[in-house]
Amino acid sequence: MDINNYFNLNNYNIDSILKLIQEYQKVVNENKILKNT
Repeated sequence: MDINNYFNLNNYNIDSILKLIQEYQKVVNENKILKNT
């Protein structure tokens, strides 16, 4: 496997994980707001 390909795959995975975390945080924040009202 080419080392560049390996890094590209890793970057793609990291991007996906970051997007998931952002979505999760949005949901958590919305839940906090709902509980506070």
